[in-house]
Amino acid sequence: MEKILHTSKAIQVLGLTTSKVFENQLKELDTVGYTSFYYSRDEWLAKGIDIDYLAQKIDALLKEEGADGGKESNQYLTSGPERGRKAKKGERVEPNANRLSNLLNKDLSFLKLAMLSEILICSQHVIGDEMRLSSLDMREPLKGCGNQELHTDVPDETKKIPTHQVQCVSFLYLDNSNEDSGPLRIIPASHRKPFHKKMMDDLKQPHVEEKFVIVPKGTLVIANASLWHSGTNKLNDDRRRVIFINYRNRKLRPQLNQRSFVSRSKIKLMNEAQKYLLAVDEFSITDGLKFWVYYNRNEWYVKLLLKMKQYLRKLI
Repeated sequence: MEKILHTSKAIQVLGLTTSKVFENQLKELDTVGYTSFYYSRDEWLAKGIDIDYLAQKIDALLKEEGADGGKESNQYLTSGPERGRKAKKGERVEPNANRLSNLLNKDLSFLKLAMLSEILICSQHVIGDEMRLSSLDMREPLKGCGNQELHTDVPDETKKIPTHQVQCVSFLYLDNSNEDSGPLRIIPASHRKPFHKKMMDDLKQPHVEEKFVIVPKGTLVIANASLWHSGTNKLNDDRRRVIFINYRNRKLRPQLNQRSFVSRSKIKLMNEAQKYLLAVDEFSITDGLKFWVYYNRNEWYVKLLLKMKQYLRKLI
């Protein structure tokens, strides 16, 4: 197979349908900032994806990795008074949730999900440029936790790219989402508005325009990452496992460098289009350096290097 050099070519080679099939969903992405697809278990199976198997695999990994789950993507505490401290072995990076990352390397069934036509076409529509997989993770909030501040998932280094064209996040619900299971809170049509924490007194308080994502198991929600959103407090014992499939503009550092974490044996099983979309068919020293800086961003020596970089820019 010829080498793939563009996202459109990769989607074409994969034999995926055109965007006209999802015309209404693409309009929703443009105007509201998110859209959704619901499929029954049989409909998912027809797409080659067994969501019950994925749920079982998630549980097996949670049992195997325990509190260390998710540390491939982030090794620092994400909340609490010690936020930013390197998590110790057996200590959750997100104290309020079970997390898993690097799922592609743990079971190639997740690859089919990453290559789903709905996800690829919607992500390309949002990003409007060359894209690659940034991460494929799982998050499950714990009871009594999950009440987050409103935020966006836009990375810092986006000055040359319009923020509403940076990233697209897809959420596959492996369980029902109800009012008491800590549902996602979103502010419709906020993806084109500037987000500054100083704009609101308390980002955990209700917002006049907020909506909650209440959906059944098997729902795929696709959102512009610039949409204002947050998790909410989980009041019941119901499980709410959600797989995140995150595509990002190819010019930006991925959340997880797939080339560094996906094994060579699994990469050999992929076709050229899949390799291109995962960015595992290329090696960039710059890309690797960006990921190293991000992965070690809270270490004193990295902070010093970044300060030196800013100082040199001023001199030049």
